[in-house]
Amino acid sequence: EGSGVMGGSFYVSAAYSPAFPSVTSFDMRESSRETSYVRGYDKSVATVDVSAPANFSKSGYTFAFSKNLLTSFDGAVGYSLGGARVELEASYRRFATLADGQYAKSGAECLAAIT
Repeated sequence: EGSGVMGGSFYVSAAYSPAFPSVTSFDMRESSRETSYVRGYDKSVATVDVSAPANFSKSGYTFAFSKNLLTSFDGAVGYSLGGARVELEASYRRFATLADGQYAKSGAECLAAIT
């Protein structure tokens, strides 16, 4: 923490938070109406194009999560003057999913469409 700029102080904070996730249930639906289906991204499509409804052809899709560490980084930088404070915060969290087989495009196992 520093001081001296017009009587206020600058500060910086950072945190690293490893955790052991235990996700047992993951439900996807719209809150305002009944969901008719959840579809996963087609394993054979070699590009990621979320604007093409035909790419979401895997019915009955559910997410599976890996048992690796949930990695979390948090940080803030701010300026405090008297009782007032201005702060900018940033966070990063990694929550890895498992693919249920081979996908033509890496990362496609994380995509789903709800209607």
